[in-house]
Amino acid sequence: MDLQRFADRPVASLSGGEIQRAHFARILAQLDFKQAQGKLLLLDEPLNNLDAKHQFAILDLAKEFADQGNYVLAVLHQLEHAYKYADHLLLLHYGQRIIEGSPNTIIHPNILNPLFGIKLSVNPTTRELFSEPLTPKNMNTSTVTIDPNNLKEQWQKLLEKEPKTRIRNAAKALNTSELALLGTELGKTAWLLDIEFQSLFEDYVTRMGKVTAITRNDDVVHERKGVYLNPQFNGSPVALFVGKDIDLRMFMRTWKAAFAVEEAGRNGMRRSVQIFAKDGMAVHKIYLEDTGDAKVFDELKTKHTAAEQVPYTTLDAPAPQKQEIPDSEIDLVSFQKDWVELQDTHDFFMLLQRYRLSRTQALRLAPVGNEAETYPSKKYAVQLGNDTTRQLLNMASTSATPIMVFVGNPGMIQIHSGKVEKILDYGEWLNVMDPEFNLHIRENAIATTYLVRKPSEDGLIHSIEVFDTKGDLIVTFFGERKPGIPELESWRSLVIELENQASLQTAE
Repeated sequence: MDLQRFADRPVASLSGGEIQRAHFARILAQLDFKQAQGKLLLLDEPLNNLDAKHQFAILDLAKEFADQGNYVLAVLHQLEHAYKYADHLLLLHYGQRIIEGSPNTIIHPNILNPLFGIKLSVNPTTRELFSEPLTPKNMNTSTVTIDPNNLKEQWQKLLEKEPKTRIRNAAKALNTSELALLGTELGKTAWLLDIEFQSLFEDYVTRMGKVTAITRNDDVVHERKGVYLNPQFNGSPVALFVGKDIDLRMFMRTWKAAFAVEEAGRNGMRRSVQIFAKDGMAVHKIYLEDTGDAKVFDELKTKHTAAEQVPYTTLDAPAPQKQEIPDSEIDLVSFQKDWVELQDTHDFFMLLQRYRLSRTQALRLAPVGNEAETYPSKKYAVQLGNDTTRQLLNMASTSATPIMVFVGNPGMIQIHSGKVEKILDYGEWLNVMDPEFNLHIRENAIATTYLVRKPSEDGLIHSIEVFDTKGDLIVTFFGERKPGIPELESWRSLVIELENQASLQTAE
C-alpha cells in the first residue's frame, strides 16, 4: 500500500487518503491475504480521498483476493471502476434496486443515461467508459416556437365554430399543445404556479381532500376519485403515491410547469391543478370534488401564483418516434433466456432497454416453453384480437374479478385497483362508468393486443397489453395483486379463456 515511508509515524498524523490505505493494509493482514480462501471482504466506498494510483492499487489487490477463492462486496460510485473490476453488479438508485447482472448488462447507455442524466459511451472490449452531462447540445433537442397572440385568435375562431371543443382536441386541431393554449388564458382562467413539484403535492394536493385524478394519452383516459395519500419522493425524479384510491408513478424529469385553473362547468366553478410536460402535453390533472377543500386550492393560488404571468413562447418539440433495430441485430437466445429467468415484473422494462427492443418487438420475439408450457399456446406473449379489451372488461364485470388498470404517458402512470361494473358504449369510446372510477378507451385506436406472461418470485404474472398504431402502450390490465402474493386464480382463468377464444378464432 506504499506506506513504508510512514512506518515511524502515528496513524493519527496521516492524511485521509493515507489512513484509508493503512486501514486497507490492516484488513488484508487480518485476513491473512496470501493464504485466505472463502473469506468475505466488505468495502464501503474504499476509493475516497485516494489519487488514481492508489485507487487502482486497492482494486487490483481486491481483485487478486477474489481470484484466490474469496469474495469482495464493494460499494462504488465510480462507474468505470465497477465496470472494469466487478464480476456482478447491483445498481441502486436512491436506495431502490434498479437491476443487477453482469457489467456488460448494467453499464449500458440505455440504462444509465436516463437514470443519471449522462451521455455515456462504452467500449465493451476494453471496458472503458466516457461520460458527459446531458445538455441541450448533446441531447439533440429541438424546440417549437409559439405566437400566443396568433394562437389565441385561432382558438377563439375554433370555439366560435365548435363551442364544445375540449382543450386537448383544440390543441390537436390547431397543431399545438394544451400548455400553449392555456398560456393564452393566463390571469383569466389559468395561473402559472411558482412552486417545486414535490412541495405542490406534499404541502397542498395531499390537503385538498377528495379530488378526481386524471391521467391520459391520446386514446385512453383514466379518472379516479379519492384522496392523495402516502407520497414517496425520497429526493428522486421518480415519485409515487400509493394510496388505495390514488395510485401513481410520477416521472418528474419530463415535467415543465404547473397551473391552477378555474373554469365554468355545468355545476358551477371547476377548480383544478394541471401539470404539463416540457413539450406542452398534459401530464396529469387534479380536479377538486364538491367535498374537497377549496380553501387549500385558494391558498395555493394566492401564495404561489408566479409574479410574471407570461406565456411560454418556446417548448420542446415532441420526441421523434424511435425506430426498431433489425431482428438480425438482436441476441435472441440471450434475450429469451433472460426473459424466462426474470424474478420481478418490474425488471421487464430494463430487459427491453438492455437489448434495445421496442415493447411490441419484444413481445413478437417472446420465448416459448418452460413455465409457459402448461398453458394453451406455450408462449410468453400471445397476440390476441383487438376486441379483447371489450371482452376482458365485460368478463371482469360479470365475474366480479378485481383488476388493475394502468394508463400512462411519458410523465405519469395512473393505476386503478378493484372491480369494474358498468361498461358502456358512447360514440367511438368504450367506457367504464363506475362511481369512483371512469375509464374511456378509443376502441378504434387499438392496433395490437397481447397476452403477456412474466416470471416472478410469486409465479407467472399475466397481463393484457394494448397498443396503438405507433406501437405505444396505451393501457395495461393485470389481476389485482400486491408484491409477494400470487395472482388471483380468477384473473388467470379469465385471461386463459381469452387466449382459448383467440385460438378458436384463429383455427376457424
